[in-house]
Amino acid sequence: MKPGLAGALTSLALSGAGTAYQAIMQAEVMGRLPLHVRGSGGGFVRAGLRIGQGVGVAFAGAAAELTGSTSSTLGAAGIVGCCSVVAAALIIAFIPTEQACEKPGRRTSR
Repeated sequence: MKPGLAGALTSLALSGAGTAYQAIMQAEVMGRLPLHVRGSGGGFVRAGLRIGQGVGVAFAGAAAELTGSTSSTLGAAGIVGCCSVVAAALIIAFIPTEQACEKPGRRTSR
């Protein structure tokens, strides 16, 4: 597979957008945690991300070995990744704000 300059730059831009989304998602999660568990929550988020990446690589390697096609494996991984991001965004979007923890310095009216 030789995507050329335009394809490579597009791929890098999409990869950067995904990385930026991870930072935003982590900030959102940390903002919803009570102050006394934010340190543990941050560690849990980072550990989950690293474990998820490792498991993804292991599954991708196994799928490439079984199918014999790295192109199909990469395409399927991209689709699974996009679906995961959309699912996470929908979960965050539909959590009622009254169930979320208050952020420091912000008061809610009742």
